[in-house]
Amino acid sequence: MSECIVIQPEHSLIQCCIEALTCHERDYSGNIVIFPGRRPGHFLRKEISELIRKPCIPPAVFSIDDFVDTLYEELLQRNERKISTIDAVYLLYEIHKSTPNRPGGESFLKPELFLPLGVKIYNDLEELYIENIPPERLGIVEESIPELIERNLQSLSMLYSSFYDELKKRSLSSRSTRYRAVAEWLWQHGFSENSPPLRNRKLSDYRIIIAGFYAFTECEKKILKALSDISETIFIFTDGKGIEDSLKALDLEVTERKMPPHRHTPRISLYSSPDTHGEVLKTATILRELKQKGTTLSTDTLILLPSSDSLFPLLHNCLSLVREEGFNISMGYPLYRTPIYSFFTTLMDLVENTYRGGVYVRDYLKFILHPYVKNLFFNSGELHRPESNEITRILAHSIKEFFDERVLNLFVDLKEIETTEEIFVRFFKHLLDVKGLEKEDLSRHLCWIHENTIQRFMYFKDIGDFARRAEELLLFIFHNSTASRHPYFHPFAEGFMRAFEELKQSLFSRFSFSDHAGYFNFFKSYIKNTSVAFEGTPVRGVQVLGLLETRGLNFRRVFALDVNEGVFPNTRREDSLLPQRVREALRLSTYRDRERIIDYYFSLLIKGSSEAYIFSIDNSQMQRSRFVERFIWEKQKKEKNIDSTRYIDRVVYTLDLGTPRPEPVEKTEEVVFFLKDLSYTASGLDEYLSCGISFYYSYVLGLKDQRITEKINLGLITHELLNIYFRRYIERPLSEETFNLKDIEHLINDYFSKRYGSRLDGKTYLLKRQLITRLTELIQGYFIPLSKAHNIIIKSLETGVNIKLKGLNLKGRIDRIEQRDKDVFIIDYKTSYSENKLKINPDKLDLEDRASWKRAVNSVQIPFYLLLYRNRFNPEALPRGLYLLLGRTGIVKEKIEFEPLPADVAIYKLMDDFIFTVLNEITSPDVAFLPPEDMKKTCPGCIYQEVCGTKWVKGSDYS
Repeated sequence: MSECIVIQPEHSLIQCCIEALTCHERDYSGNIVIFPGRRPGHFLRKEISELIRKPCIPPAVFSIDDFVDTLYEELLQRNERKISTIDAVYLLYEIHKSTPNRPGGESFLKPELFLPLGVKIYNDLEELYIENIPPERLGIVEESIPELIERNLQSLSMLYSSFYDELKKRSLSSRSTRYRAVAEWLWQHGFSENSPPLRNRKLSDYRIIIAGFYAFTECEKKILKALSDISETIFIFTDGKGIEDSLKALDLEVTERKMPPHRHTPRISLYSSPDTHGEVLKTATILRELKQKGTTLSTDTLILLPSSDSLFPLLHNCLSLVREEGFNISMGYPLYRTPIYSFFTTLMDLVENTYRGGVYVRDYLKFILHPYVKNLFFNSGELHRPESNEITRILAHSIKEFFDERVLNLFVDLKEIETTEEIFVRFFKHLLDVKGLEKEDLSRHLCWIHENTIQRFMYFKDIGDFARRAEELLLFIFHNSTASRHPYFHPFAEGFMRAFEELKQSLFSRFSFSDHAGYFNFFKSYIKNTSVAFEGTPVRGVQVLGLLETRGLNFRRVFALDVNEGVFPNTRREDSLLPQRVREALRLSTYRDRERIIDYYFSLLIKGSSEAYIFSIDNSQMQRSRFVERFIWEKQKKEKNIDSTRYIDRVVYTLDLGTPRPEPVEKTEEVVFFLKDLSYTASGLDEYLSCGISFYYSYVLGLKDQRITEKINLGLITHELLNIYFRRYIERPLSEETFNLKDIEHLINDYFSKRYGSRLDGKTYLLKRQLITRLTELIQGYFIPLSKAHNIIIKSLETGVNIKLKGLNLKGRIDRIEQRDKDVFIIDYKTSYSENKLKINPDKLDLEDRASWKRAVNSVQIPFYLLLYRNRFNPEALPRGLYLLLGRTGIVKEKIEFEPLPADVAIYKLMDDFIFTVLNEITSPDVAFLPPEDMKKTCPGCIYQEVCGTKWVKGSDYS
């Protein structure tokens, strides 16, 4: 008969296994060791090699899954291919389509919608099969269940029977069919002399050690009971809550109970943190202190992670401290949370939203600005070198700048982007020092990018073709961009390549969809169920494991993170289609069983350690796990103290909740030199008067808003259209007869056709119609009446002026210069400004009192343009400055004209002096860049709020 040994958590299960092995001259091949998982086998081999310190023949070490597969293929001599989850879902989908009263009705007839459901069905069927529950049992579970559940169970019963029949027809196997076949074979045949050998030896000739188990499926019970009939079989269990039930399930009696020479009590430290980062930073502090004391952190140190949410904070803040000693991560990380997934979804959104061959500009910009795309190496002749990704990056941002000045909710051909002259003009403004680079090279480079990315995803023959194209695209990114230099790109890419290969080899590979959305939704559903494991040496360095990976292992030092209710244990019910009552009736495992298993293994882990650091998050959304509360209660009972707070250390942040003003930015010598050479504009001076720090970020540091927006630049379009319309009338007297209203619609149609193509979406088309109406109203209601009342000659449109005065560069672009009767008017178009934002009150302006500046002058634009005009064209002239408020509802002269200053020599001189006073302050080394006086008025909506720390300013009162 077999032996059954029960050890205490303080004992090493691995060491007990080694003691039970038979050995002849360093030959352990006569032993089979079976663990619940694979990880203990790595540690067993390591312990044997350290014990022998010479070459040896190791025992055959299996996880229970691997052992069953080996018996299935060698003992039963069956070679049916083991089905993957995606193949199982395909078979279920085919059966589901032809099943009457199918679960979900007509809702899951599309593969991409069925995929998540199919995974759940497959998991449920596998569980039913491995527990030896026949299909007909589902139909007679319980009389009191609701009718809908009963119908669904009957449908599931039909799927159950049909699915495993289909596996047999196709000569396929699954995990549960292998378990059941092995269990039934062993139950019927045992280990006779005629049994096939296992690795050239009869199974009954091995010493079999079964260690570290706790809970069993019905098939596992049969297999392990059959193995218990072999006299050389030794079971090793670790004592803990519920272990007697485990022994009873296998009909085992304890033959030896090993007790440690002296029982030890682990030192348990409990910590409460407001968030994950607090847990991680405290763990890092403890690790750092241990290293400073000379402690070697190796495989005897465990960091237990119940959830992958904490993995990357841990990786960056803790594991970097033990890089020399090494570390191993066994946890899977979801592929849908990786940058590669975001790259594919960005491309998919772009392709899915194409319209008549054109791409949606907003989606295109998101794609071209994705780090994997904008860092592609330049692919043209000698410039194809690693550092040449700078060219692609500048080109991508040049494309963004080009479209930022246009309506973004439009569609454009890729060929148009590849041949747009203005994009390349912008590029060469940013990059002047690349010799031999021509616009044709940039055009070819864009074609190369589009052909290998977007156009590769424009057509798919079937899912296999989709997977192949996705694989090629990922390889293209790997070989031709800086993406591969990211430290985690390789494991993520390998995970995706495995997923694509599985799709290519799956039964779904020949399935076709009618549109792109089908492929993309199927891919997203598929990736949701896949993860990537980080590579590492299992027996070297600090171990980062999930709880079930710790089965059979002891650690001297344990850090347990996220020990919170809902996470550890996970209190969510099973991700199953079988309701709780049904699972109980069928005697399937429930969430209570899962909690019992977690309780057992976690207790062993802590009791087997010398020191344990247990962390939990304590905030309004999360509470400590019941396991933490148990540790606290045990300490309270021992010390007879009802104060629970003394047993848990709180990780406390020192938070400064004040709302300080941004600090002034002092000017260095280099900044002053830069400022004296800078070209100043009216908008720059207005920004400086509003906030000196904003001016510093914008004009000195060159920080601009890089967000992709759909905001329509109505002002730019209106400016361009007015200039196009009036260009023919320059230096010609305007009269009612010169205006041709019929030209307006033709002009705007031609403008939109050239600029935005013939495919306009709803918003852009509506904008075009609004502009036709608005310009017609402006001509009829304002310009024609004006031409009747005055003799008007347009002198110039969009006049660029660059001058140097008092050693400073000034520049501007005047929208319109016209002569009305004897007066010259400097006119600036405004589409959305109100008079309040443009007013000037010279009486309140005191050049010596800086506080009066912003109160007296809301905008320097007209005074600045008047200064430019007089110094560029006629110093003796006294032109008038005028805003045309084109956004006003009433199209009459009194409403849309606003003149902020009277044409007066003294006032013009005051404004000139004011402009140079501001300029002298900007260029003065003694005056820092200052925050705004009225933050409530200036800061809300500012793009630099994140940098300044003024997001707290919401336009409300503050002190």
